Amino acid sequence: MVECGALEFQEAEMVQALEFGHAAIKTLVKLQLELQAKVGKTKLVPAKPQRNEEIYQQVAKNYAEKLLAALTMKVKIESYQTIDALKKVVIADLAAEKPELKKDVVECFDLLKETLFRNAILKQGARLDGRKFDQIRPLNIEVGVLPPPMAPACSPAARPRPWSPPPWAPPRTSRPSRAWRTRSRRASTCTTTSRLLRGRVQAQPWAGRREIGHGMLAERSIAPMLPGKEENPYTVRVVSEITESNGSSSMATICGGTLALMDAGIKLKSPVAGVAMGLVSDGAKFVVLTDIAGQEDHYGDMDFKVAGTTTGITALQMDIKIGGITTEILTKALDQARRAAWSCWPPWATSWPRRAATSPATPRRCTPSSCPRKRSATSSARAAPPSATSSR
Repeated sequence: MVECGALEFQEAEMVQALEFGHAAIKTLVKLQLELQAKVGKTKLVPAKPQRNEEIYQQVAKNYAEKLLAALTMKVKIESYQTIDALKKVVIADLAAEKPELKKDVVECFDLLKETLFRNAILKQGARLDGRKFDQIRPLNIEVGVLPPPMAPACSPAARPRPWSPPPWAPPRTSRPSRAWRTRSRRASTCTTTSRLLRGRVQAQPWAGRREIGHGMLAERSIAPMLPGKEENPYTVRVVSEITESNGSSSMATICGGTLALMDAGIKLKSPVAGVAMGLVSDGAKFVVLTDIAGQEDHYGDMDFKVAGTTTGITALQMDIKIGGITTEILTKALDQARRAAWSCWPPWATSWPRRAATSPATPRRCTPSSCPRKRSATSSARAAPPSATSSR
């Protein structure tokens, strides 16, 4: 896992920073190996699960074509429903007479899904949804859905689908920062995701680790672009309501939060956009994917989230499922992420022109000042002492 915040770093500078950190980690790993050798403990290597080859061949021979057709459906819900229905058919055909084989049938079916996905990218050079490797999904933006100062922004055609209203508050409501205890947070970002989006019917009394982590990543991305206290003396909290998910909800929060803040009248130094990058690699060949969808995140080898402006990177987060990645992969992923972020600016500019001044409905804060030599004339006089005391 790699996570960082930056002040509009260039891609080349970010690669150098990651290489510097990697070199420091090698020193720590070397120390751990030396301690392991002194103690004499061997590392436990978990055994890889072995698939039932006979069942896998039957599933691949009879259902691969139907499964690939279901995976390439454009609508996520229809694709998932078709895959679930096909899985029930496969279980009924191969495990009806032998219920003990049901577990093997399900494992082979899921393994076939992953194999079809990876073969389509590495061998056929095509994504399941028909996009190019460096192509983002269509954007549809709405701003000003509610009157200011709420000014929410949403992207109803994007996947995932955020709803981001930023409420205003006085400066006294700022909270101490967890990262920097010497300063206060004048802006905070959080995401809320309904359990229904993940197929769970349960109470949601508080935010989980997923929502907290996504909110912190979005806050780290947008915070460097907020104006100073003199220009924006307010405490702002952006709440991103994720109403549909098929990709990175944290990157959708960054885009929706930026639009909502600008539409509310906050003069950001520069708009911030985010995109999630993916990777599919077999060791000899690799493909970097732009704006990964849910299946590409699940079956891929990397989730690399990059946020920034047209000038540089403000935050990134990366987790990988393979042994490691090279500098070439990092450079290519950052370059594609920059071009993908730049492609967001034209739809934003056409759907909503940037405000030249603060919204008329924005709360105002006035700070009067006076000449130091004349403060005695403007200050209130002290109360004179009573001339007589009164008895109780």
